[in-house]
Amino acid sequence: MADKEILFRARRLDNKKWAEGFYVCDLDTGECYILSGRHKEGKSAPEKWRVFPETLCRYSGFADKHGKRIWEHDLVRAYEISSKEWMINEAVYSYGCFKLVKEGYCDALLCRYMPQYLEVTGNCFD
Repeated sequence: MADKEILFRARRLDNKKWAEGFYVCDLDTGECYILSGRHKEGKSAPEKWRVFPETLCRYSGFADKHGKRIWEHDLVRAYEISSKEWMINEAVYSYGCFKLVKEGYCDALLCRYMPQYLEVTGNCFD
């Protein structure tokens, strides 16, 4: 069984940029953080950023045709072979798997697409 990277990202409170790493919440204060998982030179602990929990996105384990990671709530341009057209879909985690979802269309499993037929164009929180 292959190891899968379990990563999250969310918008930082201080500058609204994306922070990637491990997600933790302080149950006493309700504050949520992303921990970088990397130690900076001269520091004994990984970097930690306070984040907006409503912007939390899980890494899908997949990448697009440019090698860019596909995250939950990303807007993904996907080529639909059946209709022979490119469509913008949202990457959604549901019932234990990642799907591409577009209103009015059937959901499609993200894993059924070859990377060359996928392109991340943005995120729902942009």
